[in-house]
Amino acid sequence: MFKNVATTFLVSLALSGTAQAEITRATDYRLNYEGRSIKDYVTGSVALNWPGSALSFRFTGSKLDFHAKSDGSQFDVLVDGELYRSVKTFKGEGSYNLLNFAEPQDIKVEIVKRTESFGSFFTLNSLDHDGTLSGIWENKPHILFIGDSVTTGYGVESDKLSCTMDEITNTTNGRLSYASITAERLGATKTLVAYSGGGLSRNWAGLEKGYVVPDFLNKAGAVLNDQSAYEGRHVDLVVVNLGGNDFSTPIYPDEPWPDAASFYTSWLADYLTLVENVRARYANVPIVIMAKQRYSDKIADVLELLRTNGISAITPHFYAVIGEGCNVHPTAAQHDVIAEQLVNTIEDLKRLGQ
Repeated sequence: MFKNVATTFLVSLALSGTAQAEITRATDYRLNYEGRSIKDYVTGSVALNWPGSALSFRFTGSKLDFHAKSDGSQFDVLVDGELYRSVKTFKGEGSYNLLNFAEPQDIKVEIVKRTESFGSFFTLNSLDHDGTLSGIWENKPHILFIGDSVTTGYGVESDKLSCTMDEITNTTNGRLSYASITAERLGATKTLVAYSGGGLSRNWAGLEKGYVVPDFLNKAGAVLNDQSAYEGRHVDLVVVNLGGNDFSTPIYPDEPWPDAASFYTSWLADYLTLVENVRARYANVPIVIMAKQRYSDKIADVLELLRTNGISAITPHFYAVIGEGCNVHPTAAQHDVIAEQLVNTIEDLKRLGQ
């Protein structure tokens, strides 16, 4: 079995056209995608957007590249569950090396989207390699996580509070967020519908008016006005972690609510609508409503409103953390603690996968 120290390389240059023995289209049945994807069987391409989206397969060979039309996304490449390399892509068409061994290996490969994307999709066209691919099919429960920057793994690899935009991008990693860790520990697959600054009723500091996280509940990615049909799993559990950005600042004069009280009434109604929409799509799926401990009174009001409207199978979960990473976001170690606590709550439900 291949063993490699988890060393990160940022691949900053596209490959210069090295000849490959095999070209496998992105829609090939042997490639197993996790999270939402748009598959175009005419062109053989697959579009991804949400952080944490991934594909996996077995590979026997020594060299593997991918060819894509990129939006600048970054990826982690895992070999037999261990980080082998991180790949930084650039906007436009290009090919990037994923694996390069001196001798052929027989391994499990996972390619996980680290970063967020706004405005466009990453489109994988093909895997170019010198070996053979085979599929990995496992029957696992599936969790949908709906959230904001904490769920995306914003700055999870950082070790300081003040970060430049490049540092934020390079240290954000959906694979290391509490959501991905929770799914892995529960033996589940996952979909992240989350973006930084996103709120339930208003975004961080009232910015980016006109859309909020629930507007993307049934979309393939965080791309405005995109209505593409996507391939995805029916979920066994939904975890909602929203509210922090809604209450990040006072209501500003240019916002549609005259005061904090009217906003709060609207926020509660929006939470009810979100849960109703989740149930409309996924039937009586259990839902965990997750929030920082300081919002426990607000979540109590949400739960009361849901009960009043006859909505059950809702479980609250609270966590307390003062982020030590970029812009006071949790670090990898803190995400690990958040995940451990969430796993305990979910295991208590005794419903996942049933």
